[in-house]
Amino acid sequence: MDLKGSSSNRLSAADWTLKSILSLGKPLKRVHRVSASLPKDELLAIIQKFEYQGLPLVIEGWHQYPSWSANVLNPDWLANKYTEPLPVCNVYSMEDKRMPIAELLSKYSAGKEYARPEGLIDSERWYGKHLPFPPEWDEQLRILPSEVLPLGVGDTFPYTDRKVTVCYLGVGDTYTPAHKDSSASTGQNLMLGDILDSGKTSSFWFLTSSGDSDAASEWFRRSLHQDLDLGSHTITLDEFKTANFPIYVCQQKLGDMVIIPRMSCHQVVNHGGISLKVAWSRMSIFSLEAALLYELPVYHR
Repeated sequence: MDLKGSSSNRLSAADWTLKSILSLGKPLKRVHRVSASLPKDELLAIIQKFEYQGLPLVIEGWHQYPSWSANVLNPDWLANKYTEPLPVCNVYSMEDKRMPIAELLSKYSAGKEYARPEGLIDSERWYGKHLPFPPEWDEQLRILPSEVLPLGVGDTFPYTDRKVTVCYLGVGDTYTPAHKDSSASTGQNLMLGDILDSGKTSSFWFLTSSGDSDAASEWFRRSLHQDLDLGSHTITLDEFKTANFPIYVCQQKLGDMVIIPRMSCHQVVNHGGISLKVAWSRMSIFSLEAALLYELPVYHR
C-alpha cells in the first residue's frame, strides 16, 4: 500500500481499494453516504445538516434517474463539442499546455490505466482540469435539488462574475494535490459515465472537516514541511496516517456526487479507466462567513 515515487507529485493507486485504505486505521474514516432516491425534504435536511457541521457527504445513484442521458454525459460527446485545444496539466511536473480533448482521449486509450511501474520513470501524465462545461448539460443537472445546483437557491455566486462549473477528464493515476477550494466555498463533484461504461472507473477522495482546516494547515507546515495553500503537495497514505485529526475517505463512482465542506483540505486520485466529472462551487451564508473571518486573512498574507 505504500505509495512510491516523489510524495510531492508522483503516486499510483493501482492496488487501492476502499477497504484496504480504511483498514489502515486512525485517522482514516469512511465518508457518510445517502441515496439520491430519498424524498427531497429528507435529502435536503441531510445536506443542510452536513453543511452546517462542515462534514463531507456522498449522494449516490443520480445516474439511475430516467432522465440521465449517458449518450450526452460522456467524454466522446465532450470531445465532439469542443474540438479546439484546451488546457491540460501534467500531474508530474504541474506543467500546463493545451491540447484537444480528442487527443487527450487518444493518449489515455494508447496508454495504461495505471502509471506503475512505468509511470515512475515516465515524464508525463496528462489530466484535463477545468475544461469547459457545455450549456447543453444544464438541463441534465436538473435532476439535482435546486439548493445544490450551480448558481442555485441560496448561492451568492450569481452576484459575481466567477465561472463556477468546470469538467475534469482523467484516467487512473491522474490526481489533484491536496488543497482547499477558494474563498471557503462548498464544492460539488458529480461523476459522469466513463468512456467504456465499464464500471471500473472511480476516484478516491481524502477530505478533512471544516473545523479541522487550521489543524490541517499546521500539520502541512510542521509534519509535511509543505504549504497547504500552495496546492502543490500530493499526500501519500503513509503521510495521511500521521494526521492528528480525522481524514474522511470515499471511493466515488458513476452517479456519485461528493459534497466538499467549506475550507476542507481535500485530495483526489483517479482510479481505473477514463472518467469524466463535473464540478462547481457554491457560496452559502456559511461560506461567506468563513471566507470573511478565516480565508481572506490568508490571502492577504
